[in-house]
Amino acid sequence: MNLLTTVPASPVYMELDSFQMERALINLLSNAIEASGRGQDVKVGMVSAKDTLAITIVDQGPGMDRETIEHIFTPFYTRKKEGTGLGLPIAKKVIEAHKGKIRVASKPGDGTEVKIELPYKAGK
Repeated sequence: MNLLTTVPASPVYMELDSFQMERALINLLSNAIEASGRGQDVKVGMVSAKDTLAITIVDQGPGMDRETIEHIFTPFYTRKKEGTGLGLPIAKKVIEAHKGKIRVASKPGDGTEVKIELPYKAGK
């Protein structure tokens, strides 16, 4: 697995609960890494706009079908052999508590893309 990152040239300063946000991002990255096979890439990108930070996590794993995507934020729902099914619901709750949004796009055989948008005030 290769981790490829793209980050803004200038720092982005945000007020947030760093412990909870770290927890959410670790859950999302762990899922992407677990889904990816040996030699596959996991891409993490951050782009800052005027008042939004967009974070994208893309894996080259097996992808998910429509039914799975519809339930991934339901507590205790999992298709993994191991795991509690709480990682994605927790991540969503943390992101939404920061007035952010999370979207997941995936299809079988084509990997998964998670997009997070977090508002912030530029210039601080």
